[in-house]
Amino acid sequence: MIAAVLLLTLLGIVIALLAPFAWQQLHGRPDEQVGDTLKRDLPWRVRIDADGRSEVLGLTLTARAAALRATGDTPGSRLRDAAARWPSEVMELGVLRAADGTLSLEAFLTSISIGPLQGKLVLSASADPDTLRAWAEQAVKGQAQASGAQRFSLNAADAARAREHLIDGLVFLPAARLDEEALVQRLGPPAERLTEHGGTLDLLYPERGLVVALDASGRSRVVMQYVAPADFETRLAAPLRAAAAASAPATASN
Repeated sequence: MIAAVLLLTLLGIVIALLAPFAWQQLHGRPDEQVGDTLKRDLPWRVRIDADGRSEVLGLTLTARAAALRATGDTPGSRLRDAAARWPSEVMELGVLRAADGTLSLEAFLTSISIGPLQGKLVLSASADPDTLRAWAEQAVKGQAQASGAQRFSLNAADAARAREHLIDGLVFLPAARLDEEALVQRLGPPAERLTEHGGTLDLLYPERGLVVALDASGRSRVVMQYVAPADFETRLAAPLRAAAAASAPATASN
């Protein structure tokens, strides 16, 4: 009986100690819980350099056109830099073939930590179409995706080559349930707000190359998608506006 009372007392102390941290994760300011080095890498801290590259999560994103012209000494983060940043995580590399046949190089990290925040990370890197086709043909396996796309896992030799390619975009899915108020508190008011069919709200920050997607129901994770500002209109804003416009008649008729 005494042991049970002591156990409950210790459990209460642990919960009391962890409660402020959990609250900060969901509603507070997690950036106040870390030092300056980690604070600059939190997902709402985006810096743009003189050449138009954006730095987020400690990685530097290069505009796609510039990345495709890159040589071995071109500045910017490569997939190997992301792997080195989170060495305890296994980076999964693959070529994604979209339903329309478009090929892209992607890397996936199941769980990363940025200060007090955790989440999933998807990286895109630039590679020419011929290289992507060759990698897909030489892949160790292919797997159908729910979206209708197909993902080809790279063999060891091609994966090593892929790690040398420049990162041109990333998607971060924080584990914490951040609502619009919490995000705007950190990022400031968006330049534009778009509502997609199904109620997904997109907050657009063109000067940062960032779109934040929130599920109106609150059941899905927040999705934070980043590109270099030069790519923002073509890769993020234009497709989202088209999707929002396409869903408008259906929404109005309900």
